[in-house]
Amino acid sequence: MNTKKLLNSYYNWLKDNTVTKHDHETGWSLISTPFTCMFNDMIEVYMKVDGDRILFSDDGVTVNNLETIGINISKSPSRRRVFDSILLNFGVKFNELELQAECLSKEFPKRKHLFLEALIGVNDMFMLSKENVARRSPLAARPSVNHKCPAPKVRMTTGVKYGGQPDIGNE
Repeated sequence: MNTKKLLNSYYNWLKDNTVTKHDHETGWSLISTPFTCMFNDMIEVYMKVDGDRILFSDDGVTVNNLETIGINISKSPSRRRVFDSILLNFGVKFNELELQAECLSKEFPKRKHLFLEALIGVNDMFMLSKENVARRSPLAARPSVNHKCPAPKVRMTTGVKYGGQPDIGNE
């Protein structure tokens, strides 16, 4: 099978696994994608056409999912920097409730793709939860050094957090 056929196969799968619904009362459409969030739910994009402009929204789901697992981007300067960087890279805005982007209808394919990439990137911030950071830390994988101390009178304290500039996982 050549590359073109494989790509067409992927495009067909993508089309077959993308579901849309339109609410005639509000004018919003739902695009349910085959891409999954941290909870293995389908990532959904909301879209509203207003003349030649298109507004995208995640309806607040992405940040709410992070908060559900204990990642509050407004309380962590370092996580907020990561979050803002992801949004900046994809041209997405956060209005303290939901992620949003806007474009002209002629830009729809690329902007919808970039918005979806932003949602995936922000969803991936679940890896920055304290539990995940602690579990993946090289120090967490080290065996205890207590038994290696040569003198029995050496005092050791484990699990201490020191003040200073906060960093990811150290807040």
